[in-house]
Amino acid sequence: MDIAFTDITRKKYSSRLVDVFQMGESHADRYETSLVMAIDPSLIDEERRRTLPRLPVNLVEKLFEQGLSKFKEFGMPAAYCGDPASASVEEGQMILERLSDFVLEDVEALSREQGRRSTVAYMAGKSVKRANSERRCAV
Repeated sequence: MDIAFTDITRKKYSSRLVDVFQMGESHADRYETSLVMAIDPSLIDEERRRTLPRLPVNLVEKLFEQGLSKFKEFGMPAAYCGDPASASVEEGQMILERLSDFVLEDVEALSREQGRRSTVAYMAGKSVKRANSERRCAV
């Protein structure tokens, strides 16, 4: 069995995601909150989400350049950054479609390289089955 890993942090994909993903403010921000809203809105405290102020924190810089490891050290006492108040179900649905497209692109490329043998793809450690007559992947 061959495995394809779709790394959405690579420019090939990150450049096709929403702008906030590219800003490095991806922890409970607009990007992640929109995804959760599209998947299961009951998990979101809407009253609180709408009142959260924008909190600009570059996680990449904090983690890799400054070597910090705790939310409070990052300046994130409520464990979020970015602007979750601007999240929307519509944006979450669009992001999910793009993420699915990215995985399928990788699976189809691997299938072409490997002569259409059974292929499994992993994205961000999640596993969800989706199959059709020509391709099989776990996303």
